[in-house]
Amino acid sequence: MNKFLVRYYLVFLTTFSFSVFSLKGKTESSKSDVVSKRPKESKKRKGAAFAKVGDEEIRMLRRLLELPPERLKMLRRTIERLENYTEEERKSLKEKLTHFNNRTPEERSRNIEDLMRRHALLKEHMERLSPSERASRMKRFQSLNLIEKKRFLDDLSNNNEEQKKP
Repeated sequence: MNKFLVRYYLVFLTTFSFSVFSLKGKTESSKSDVVSKRPKESKKRKGAAFAKVGDEEIRMLRRLLELPPERLKMLRRTIERLENYTEEERKSLKEKLTHFNNRTPEERSRNIEDLMRRHALLKEHMERLSPSERASRMKRFQSLNLIEKKRFLDDLSNNNEEQKKP
C-alpha cells in the first residue's frame, strides 16, 4: 500500500474516532472546565497535542498493518463512500453512530447480529447469480436509498423463508 493511502486512512480514522468517541459522556460543565483549562495547559506543554496525534496515528497504522487485504479494501471503499456524502448525510450518520453507541451492550450485539444476518442473506443471494448479473445487481442495490434497501432485504428474507418451508 502506498504511503499516501496509509496516511489518508490514518487521518480519516483518527478524525473519525476522535469525533465519535472522545466527547461521549462529558457534561456541559465538564466541557467548560476543559475549555477554561486549555490556555494554562497549552502554555505549560506546547506541542503536547502533536505527540498525542502522532501516537494515535502510529497505533492506527499498526492496526491497519495487521488487517488482511480484503479488510483494507473494504475500508478504502467506505472512505471513498464517505467522501461523497453530503453534510446532511454526514450529520445523519454521526447521529446514528451516537445512538448506537448509547445503547446497551446487549442491544448493540443484537443490532450487529441482525446486520450480519442480513449481510449473509444478501451474500447468499448474490452468489447464486452469474458474475455479470451479480455485478449489475450489486451496483443497483448500492444505488438504493436506505428504505429501498430495507424493503429489498425484507422481500429477500420472506422469499428465503418461503423456499425453506416444505
